[in-house]
Amino acid sequence: MANIERRLAELFTDANLDALRFAAGQQNRVERQIRRIAKDARTRLIDADPRRQAQIEALIRDVAKLIAQGYSNISAEQIKALESFAPLAAANTTAAVNTAVGATLIKAPKKLSANVARLLIEGAPSADWWAAQAYTMQRNFARVVRSGFVEGLTTEQIARAVTGIGPAGVQLDGAGFLEKSLRESRSLVHTSVQTVANAARREVFHENDDIVIGVRQISTLDNRTTLQCQARDQKEWDMQGNPIGHKIPYNGGVPIHWGCRSAETPVLAPLTINGVQLPGFRTSQRASQDGPVDAALTFESWLEGKSQAFQDEALGKGRAQMWRDGKITLSDLLDLRGNPLTLAQLQAKYSK
Repeated sequence: MANIERRLAELFTDANLDALRFAAGQQNRVERQIRRIAKDARTRLIDADPRRQAQIEALIRDVAKLIAQGYSNISAEQIKALESFAPLAAANTTAAVNTAVGATLIKAPKKLSANVARLLIEGAPSADWWAAQAYTMQRNFARVVRSGFVEGLTTEQIARAVTGIGPAGVQLDGAGFLEKSLRESRSLVHTSVQTVANAARREVFHENDDIVIGVRQISTLDNRTTLQCQARDQKEWDMQGNPIGHKIPYNGGVPIHWGCRSAETPVLAPLTINGVQLPGFRTSQRASQDGPVDAALTFESWLEGKSQAFQDEALGKGRAQMWRDGKITLSDLLDLRGNPLTLAQLQAKYSK
């Protein structure tokens, strides 16, 4: 039984790693799009070279439309990508359990019921969060432009403050907002992928609720783990979300918060496989960075157990070598953005 649990933990770790790398690829793509929006905004500012207040306000309205359209395109593209990712997350969940047990134990739903565009992230759909980020960029651009002209700066100086800082000794409202926009987009992409991945996994669990009798949260325990996830680590809930042996409410499960790195694994009923009776999978597990493993398997021992080629492919060759050489720490590997996965690569791996 221990070997089955360990194998299940390893396979869920692999699946979560793939989800992280998919998120990294989407983050990189969105980052390029936002940088292009900022570049276009700077170009319009320089080309317009407004002198009077009415011209300044006209420019701000023009760039606001540019930003709104850019973020609308990002939102639509991300929703489409998540719609393609959701069935892959369901497929790798099914494969992980069946491979660990060594039998076709559970099956994926024929069609996921969750509408990705309507999945709530902290109480709001993804499209609303992208619209909110567009509004923040619009507001900050307007603040930079207005304060820049009040200070008597040239359009070239104000344009530099859009993506960096203004001239020495001049404090411009909203200066350097591009980096904040990029940070917010990365957080939204990560949380969106986690939300969709876990929603798809839960659909698999509910489809097989004669075998899956509950879920267990596996939290990554390090100095970045929130108190919420520390408290919920190893806690179990039944398939109706009722706490088992504790009083912490399920509240929709993971992700618990923005940037959450926790995961859920199935709690299985006692099984008979090929005439051999196995108890339910209810023993202690530990979490790797963004993935569950049993108590005997740390993240580093899990990664060290992989081939050098796997380490290079998962982390990026340069980062993997630095990790093997002890030049970067565990925390440096958390976002795994060194070598992202595309949807096409995920589909090749999980679509059969």
